[in-house]
Amino acid sequence: MRFLCFSAACLLFLGAPGCGYRLRGGGNPTLRREGIQNVYIRPLKNKSALLGLETSLYSTLLQKLSAQRLVHIVNSEAEADAVLVGTVEQADMAGDAPTTSDLLPPLGTGRSDVIVFTQYRALLTCSFSLSRSNKGVSSPLWSSTFSRSKAFGANTQLASLGTTSHLINESELRRSIRELSEIMMAEVNDTMFDLF
Repeated sequence: MRFLCFSAACLLFLGAPGCGYRLRGGGNPTLRREGIQNVYIRPLKNKSALLGLETSLYSTLLQKLSAQRLVHIVNSEAEADAVLVGTVEQADMAGDAPTTSDLLPPLGTGRSDVIVFTQYRALLTCSFSLSRSNKGVSSPLWSSTFSRSKAFGANTQLASLGTTSHLINESELRRSIRELSEIMMAEVNDTMFDLF
């Protein structure tokens, strides 16, 4: 009976790689077959109004890709077998959960004709593409666009009747975008390498 259990466990373990499962960190045979061992990540472009966002996203992406050890991250396109290009398409917030300012505490002090938001939604959209780098000629290997959103509570203050505190909401937006970028860069890493 013990032998039978041991044999079944070995068969399951040895059969798993044939089903598409593999242990991470040992390299990827398909990447090696494709001749991709070194990847250069170009600095990200930023089409959003949040200045400096591309730098923090680039750092997060670099950290996620380096941790996998499926490829070597190199410092120049000349050293690379493939180049990863990314663009921040959108990083913004949209009003969610509107109400009138007279319904905010202290009740009755605001105006009923002034609409404010009690919640905002942080929006982040980025596009990425991986192309083979071959003496100035690139051939696409993978591309995808990622969009994520996260709700956060608005800071509604009636010091100036019917307004919200822009600085606090902006700070919450940046915090939410940081959280979304961690999740998104992990997804970029997984999606790109799961393709191979």
